Amino acid sequence: KLRLSKKADEAERKKLAQKAIDEPDPDKKVALLSAFAFSDCGFPLPHKILIEYAKSPSDALRDMALNILMDCKSREVHDYAKALLLSGDAPDQAVSMLITNYTPADKPLLLAELYLMKIDYKDTSSWHGTGLQILNAFEKGAKLPHEALEHIYETTLCSHCRADAVREMEKRGWLTPAIIEELPY
Repeated sequence: KLRLSKKADEAERKKLAQKAIDEPDPDKKVALLSAFAFSDCGFPLPHKILIEYAKSPSDALRDMALNILMDCKSREVHDYAKALLLSGDAPDQAVSMLITNYTPADKPLLLAELYLMKIDYKDTSSWHGTGLQILNAFEKGAKLPHEALEHIYETTLCSHCRADAVREMEKRGWLTPAIIEELPY
């Protein structure tokens, strides 16, 4: 996985992706696809394949496809994320897909999902992962709404993420007098 993200060229990534698609054994398919999960190299084939896998009855294949889709940027993934979120039965990964493929028209949906997210110490995977996704998007220059950073500042249980949110707000001139007053404490 590390070699793929650091050294593989487009042809090698396509070859591995095609091998994963052609693999009939679901366990081996998941293992091959795992090279593209949480990776900066991206899935080099059409994302509609991953969307189909995300609908699979196999939990492992579905979860792997959703994890890869979190970092895929395309209109198909954007529309799929919105459909998942609007259905009300969305996996946590759908918010990350929307963040990756954000458009200004998505602001009400994104903010609604952020405000509805349960934040507690028992389950850090959803709220913490989403916070990190938002911070990474801002670091890469994404045009997400300032309310996303404010939400992290106000709700996160992770002091590191909160500090990063303050840094990102400061870079953009979004610190309010109330936040500035709170910072020493």
